[in-house]
Amino acid sequence: MATETEIATEAWRLFPHSMGRRLSERSYKAPQHVEFISWLLYLSATHKNRRPILPRLGISLPPGSGKSEIVDFYNPIWLLEHDPRRRIILSSYAGTLAEEQGKRVRNQIEMAQDQLTVRIMQDSRASDRWRTDKNGGMWTVGVGGSITGRRASNFLIDDPHKNFAEAMAEKNQIDVWNWYTSTARTRLLPGSSLLVVQTRWAGGDLIGRLKEADEDKPQWVYVNVPAIAEENEKLLIEKQPSGA
Repeated sequence: MATETEIATEAWRLFPHSMGRRLSERSYKAPQHVEFISWLLYLSATHKNRRPILPRLGISLPPGSGKSEIVDFYNPIWLLEHDPRRRIILSSYAGTLAEEQGKRVRNQIEMAQDQLTVRIMQDSRASDRWRTDKNGGMWTVGVGGSITGRRASNFLIDDPHKNFAEAMAEKNQIDVWNWYTSTARTRLLPGSSLLVVQTRWAGGDLIGRLKEADEDKPQWVYVNVPAIAEENEKLLIEKQPSGA
């Protein structure tokens, strides 16, 4: 059994934000709402011996809230450190944006070899797709792009709509939804975790359409982090009713 000292020494590994603080030598500072998101990421993650508590999670936040740094960067590092067999797919409205985050994750893992146990295969290091030595890894793709041959234990979708104008455009809404239903959703492994995090611009955006869809409704939990919270206001955590 681990001693209190050993537990305290390893506490930085518990959550994505605490790992980020350690790896950044304390320069990364997570405000309260980011710590809350980090806790949700823990609940939505696949673990070695159990399924995720929140297998389908939608989080909406305002622009500039720091969601991409915790969700796209520190979260994949945390996931792979705890289980290098995980297969992560990260998607965003632009493939280059997702690829940039995948490259950052790979580089950070390689630079922190003295603190992390996960290792990257040297013959599989492309910025948009790379593997660990345990056959896990990370793949990145733009919304609408092909994911043929890839399967995910953890699928992360960050801002599927670029901005207000695209989110309001019906064609963009339909294109994103068709990609999700025909491509993204079909790439999930059994017992997988699917996270959608975005700024809500329109009722017909991805989270809006997920709320209206019948398939998998009981599995979804939605969390809204408002831009301005009134005194004593509670975060809205919405569980889809099983009979809906």
